[in-house]
Amino acid sequence: KRDRGADPASVCYDVLDRADAEGADLVLIDTAGRLHTSPELMRELAKVVNVTRKRAEKMQAGPMPVYVVLVIDAATGEPDASFEPQRIGPGLVLLVAVSDDDEPEQIDWTARKIANLRIFDDDEGRMNRSVLDVGGEVLSISQFTLYGDVRRGNRPSFVAAGQPDHARDVWLRLDEALRGHGLTVREGRFAAHMRVSLTNDGPVTIPLDTAVMSRPR
Repeated sequence: KRDRGADPASVCYDVLDRADAEGADLVLIDTAGRLHTSPELMRELAKVVNVTRKRAEKMQAGPMPVYVVLVIDAATGEPDASFEPQRIGPGLVLLVAVSDDDEPEQIDWTARKIANLRIFDDDEGRMNRSVLDVGGEVLSISQFTLYGDVRRGNRPSFVAAGQPDHARDVWLRLDEALRGHGLTVREGRFAAHMRVSLTNDGPVTIPLDTAVMSRPR
């Protein structure tokens, strides 16, 4: 799998498959292309993949992170076997909070922005490519805690977060809208205790707030 012509994404998935078979939850490819697995870290969630700069440049998207989400059983604290772990290669992890004011207009605006934001490096190292341009994927996580209000006291208030039925519907419709733009979208589980592993490359974190989408610049 270390042939110079090998597709980097295929290499990563092959490595993860082998790591799963060996019972390893942490995998690493060093700069020499050697595979390392660590069975003693089986309970850890992070699946970290490093590749050489040459392989990364073939993707024209910088280093190749791997993003993983697992659902945790509240009773045992272990991964929930009823939920298949979701993983993507290079792309975007979305933490999605929904308010009761979010409707189809906000969904369409957000999906269009996410699909077309030029936040990936071009050949000159400038943010000039979208997730579509680099062939990236999306891992979408429902995250109502983004509405946590800490202006008073020390315990966050989440009263601004949308009602659960509405929030779940809007979140799923956003994911479908992203698929409509040609993106591969993996999802967490709504209202579940999850563990999310990601490599924030850069780091780059961009907030999108539908409450200000029509506000003049």
